[in-house]
Amino acid sequence: MGGNGFLLRIGIIVGIVVVLFIIAAVVISSLAPKGSTPGLTAVAERQQEIIRIATAAEDQATSQDTKNFVTNAAVSITSSQQSVITYLGKHGTKLVPKVLALDQSSQTDSTLASAATANNYDSAVAQNLTTQLQTYQSLLQTTYNQTTGTQAKALLKTCYSGAAQLLAQAKALTDE
Repeated sequence: MGGNGFLLRIGIIVGIVVVLFIIAAVVISSLAPKGSTPGLTAVAERQQEIIRIATAAEDQATSQDTKNFVTNAAVSITSSQQSVITYLGKHGTKLVPKVLALDQSSQTDSTLASAATANNYDSAVAQNLTTQLQTYQSLLQTTYNQTTGTQAKALLKTCYSGAAQLLAQAKALTDE
């Protein structure tokens, strides 16, 4: 009888350990980022940087074509970002300005300030935004490929299309 009691205690201890592992796995799984959330958060951060650059350029650009481009970029990307933030909010993720500003680059600011001093701001901002939009488009594609939800995929597809249109406008601007 003493041997059976010992085995029963070992069995109970093993059972408790297994239950604790299952509980830990469930808790860790529930705290992990869901589906497309990390990718869409990165998209919103990239959008914020494009908006920041384009908005600053609205006052600095000298040619009307560049002003039109940066205004279109600011308005289009702002609209896309609002859609992304709304989607994330409906799925339990609230983005605060501090998070949105994570992609902000002081190097970009320095480059554009130097370009303004050298009197070639318009071409520098057009080139910078072209690079930003290409990076953004690549991020959209990567996030799209990692996403399974149909709503998120449709949102990413719309953002990608808007970026493609802006890149076409940028190309026409830089080809002049």
